[in-house]
Amino acid sequence: MNLRPQRRTAQRLLTSLAALSLVTLGNAMFAGPASAADGVDLHPVFSDVKFGAGSTVVIEPLKLKNAGTAKATGVVLTLELVSESGPAPLRFVAGSDCTDVSATRVRCPMPDVPAGATIDVQYGGVYIKSLETNPVPGSPNPTSMPAHVKVGLSAAEPELNPADNTVDSPKILRTVKVGARDWSIATQPVSGKVGDVVDVPITVDYKGPGGIGQGETVTHFVLPDGAEFVEQLQGCADAPSGVERVCTSTGFLEQPYDRPYTYRLRIKIVKAIVADGKVHIEGMGGDLKPADNTAKIVINVDGVVRPTASIPTGTSATASHSAAPAPGLPVTGDKTTIVAATGAAVLIVGAVLLVLGRRRRVRLELPRD
Repeated sequence: MNLRPQRRTAQRLLTSLAALSLVTLGNAMFAGPASAADGVDLHPVFSDVKFGAGSTVVIEPLKLKNAGTAKATGVVLTLELVSESGPAPLRFVAGSDCTDVSATRVRCPMPDVPAGATIDVQYGGVYIKSLETNPVPGSPNPTSMPAHVKVGLSAAEPELNPADNTVDSPKILRTVKVGARDWSIATQPVSGKVGDVVDVPITVDYKGPGGIGQGETVTHFVLPDGAEFVEQLQGCADAPSGVERVCTSTGFLEQPYDRPYTYRLRIKIVKAIVADGKVHIEGMGGDLKPADNTAKIVINVDGVVRPTASIPTGTSATASHSAAPAPGLPVTGDKTTIVAATGAAVLIVGAVLLVLGRRRRVRLELPRD
């Protein structure tokens, strides 16, 4: 019996099976568990961006859309502030849940977004603590600001359509509530030597209209030349010059509206100071009596002669550094020199008159008989 044809058939069959196994193994090794087209397609969905009460930039409502075929994890929302003319009218500040906060950029962690889903951001939106670089409390509102925000999304997975990951918002809408109030501010002078850290007492008073919750305030500090801030405060932003600071009441100062409130501003004396700084407070809706909204920051440095004596706005002479001496203490200084000179002159004149009087005595002579 001739078995050669059967052996050839078996060999062909084994060869085919081996080739098929190699192909299957190659597909398993290189194709991966999913199709090469899998990925995320993220897109932010919102209507506008507002800047309002609490000095906060608000994007609300905000939705995250994933039109891709894979779940988006490690999602990050990026907000970039873009000025449309001149310096940006706002700056982001720390104090929110977002990370990597700079003056014009923040990054905020977001929840995962399933494939093909659109989800609402927790609490309905994103709220970024912000400050106006040049606040105008009494300006008309609402009004458009000369700036907008680039809103972008990214994830850990490959992005299928990067073109729609970032969306430019309309102009930021300033929605600060307008309503004029009556605030006042007063300070007291302090003294120290170069290198000292001093605490400047600052008293804020809300005078009306009555009631509580009268809206936030903006406080603008300008230090005198030779002084610098010691510590950063929540809700405050410093200008690049290092001697200017803008704060909102919702951050650094919780103000009781039924009585004056005094806090202390820590300042370091870095060199001789011969001029005054200033501090200004105003409600976001303007002020009914702006005359008492500004006070001087007076720092007297030991051994430094100031050109003129200065009493800060809103304080009395008794609150100034150069108060009158206590009763019973010897009086010294320039006034004692004047008094001594006057006394000496009086003594000299008296002595001269006494001599002349003795030399020109009148003799009484009785008539002779």
